[in-house]
Amino acid sequence: MSGLFRLNPNRNLHITNWNLKEAKSNIIFDNDISADNPTIPIFFFSNQKYSMLSNYALTPLEIDGRDWQTVEHYFQAMKSENFFEQETIRFAPNPKDAKKMASKINIREDWDSVKYSIMLKALRVKFREEEMKNLLLSTKDRLIYSDNPYDLVWGTGKLGNVGFGQNLLGEALMEIREELKKCEQNDY
Repeated sequence: MSGLFRLNPNRNLHITNWNLKEAKSNIIFDNDISADNPTIPIFFFSNQKYSMLSNYALTPLEIDGRDWQTVEHYFQAMKSENFFEQETIRFAPNPKDAKKMASKINIREDWDSVKYSIMLKALRVKFREEEMKNLLLSTKDRLIYSDNPYDLVWGTGKLGNVGFGQNLLGEALMEIREELKKCEQNDY
């Protein structure tokens, strides 16, 4: 299967056989990603500057020998232990469809106990890439919120603000950021 993704306003990239380098070269970053004020939190669902932190961002990755279009594709597929269901979700045309497909499968029995570690696994791969790592590290020590108004588990449940959601994605991103900082400190 293939999908058409809008990565660069000047160029459409049609991906049929994942070409990771080509896809990454078309990701656009805001030139001003400094985080000088540590008291201002980051709400990346509603902030274009940090939108690449989203699981829906087209950041192709390889996990366990398989290519995934987004973190969301991988995460949704892992809800099933059935390889065929995973593959069906893996080749969904976009992350929204991957999530919709996952809502129709038999969820693995241990999902609640493994979902956070599965998310961390995918995020570790995503933020191993230099551009992604730099973006996450540019957030310094600021609080990170997934201000998705439709998600009370992985998001805050409120656009542009802190709602009643658990913000598990924001928590996971801050955890990965701390891991990256420790790795950088150990390299010196």
